[in-house]
Amino acid sequence: MPDFEFECPHCGGRTVVDEAVRRLLVANGCVVCGGVVTGDAFTRGTAV
Repeated sequence: MPDFEFECPHCGGRTVVDEAVRRLLVANGCVVCGGVVTGDAFTRGTAV
């Protein structure tokens, strides 16, 4: 399963997450600033 690159549209926080964490961020918001997160905040990571 590929990872996703996440960048918060509110605070600019960036990290790489898996599918489970992506779903949690969309459901609960950014863990840094609490801002609303949508699917647009994610891009597919590249496989190594």
